[in-house]
Amino acid sequence: MATELKTVYDKLKSIKTNLVKSNYSRRTKVYLQQKLNEATQLRRQFDGCMLILSQQIERKQLKSPVLVEIQAYCDLIRQIYIEIEGICSKEYCSPSHSIVEGIDSESIDMASFDFKIATSLLPVMTGDENITKDLIDAIELYSSTLNDQGNNMLINFIKNALKSKCKTKVIKYL
Repeated sequence: MATELKTVYDKLKSIKTNLVKSNYSRRTKVYLQQKLNEATQLRRQFDGCMLILSQQIERKQLKSPVLVEIQAYCDLIRQIYIEIEGICSKEYCSPSHSIVEGIDSESIDMASFDFKIATSLLPVMTGDENITKDLIDAIELYSSTLNDQGNNMLINFIKNALKSKCKTKVIKYL
């Protein structure tokens, strides 16, 4: 029974990982619904295992060490399923540029902060003026697609990244 629970947990973990790593173009309502349906099927399988387990516990067919392992998997499965439900219930929107003809900028849904995009904005800082200008342009463009919370996260991310690069340069010169 513990192996079945481990299999359910591994599949749920895989679904969650795919959801978190998927880019905005894949985060459509259909995609999110499909992933939620997969997770729900696994949850039903888990519920079936729980019925069998409760019967085995009543008959005292399980030993204490096995019960501890099973309880750990049950807690993990419940937790990860709730996380998947939370991810799938969020409204994800594709990042949009404010420079789109015929679309009012207020009608465009703002995106949330994406770590992958923010990381790709940071070039290797060589001190070249053109690289710095490109960085500023990229940050301005990306920040125009973010909601307020995403903008705050972007600002903090850029500050921390630049601080660490500055510290590295100072250490090189010491």
